[in-house]
Amino acid sequence: MEPNTLSPAETACADMSDIIDRIRACEKRSLVTIDEESVCRVRDADAWVELWKTLRDAANVIKFLRAEVRKQLNEIAALLEDRRALLGADAPPTWRNERADGGWISAKERLPPKHVEVIAHWITPKSVPIVESAVLRDDGWFSMCGQPLGLHGAKNWMPLPEPPEV
Repeated sequence: MEPNTLSPAETACADMSDIIDRIRACEKRSLVTIDEESVCRVRDADAWVELWKTLRDAANVIKFLRAEVRKQLNEIAALLEDRRALLGADAPPTWRNERADGGWISAKERLPPKHVEVIAHWITPKSVPIVESAVLRDDGWFSMCGQPLGLHGAKNWMPLPEPPEV
């Protein structure tokens, strides 16, 4: 990758930050208001169009990032399988410690070290499960794009694997 060139995931994170700024700008200009019951009211048709385009862009970025995470998790799984195949029965425990639960650690059981990137599993307010790279900071769980992970943070987490030897 060339210097000062963003990866597709970094570009998507930058796009998401821009989308969040666009939504906040709509609210500041009173194009959109949200009342105490989370009911969204839009001022006029032009505001609807602007908001719809912004939300469509957000959905596309989220779809891309989820696909990237799935791809990275599949690459990790393939590396682990390759490692097991190479080392055979004498293989030491993997980074997942061969846990019966597939390597997931309950956030109730134990939290990761703060400011260390891990793979996190969390549930959205609409009960949608999400798996993504995240970090536990002093003020809660955050995606690597800097967005908070829902109201309650990660339910489960696992450490990232060691990078492959070059």
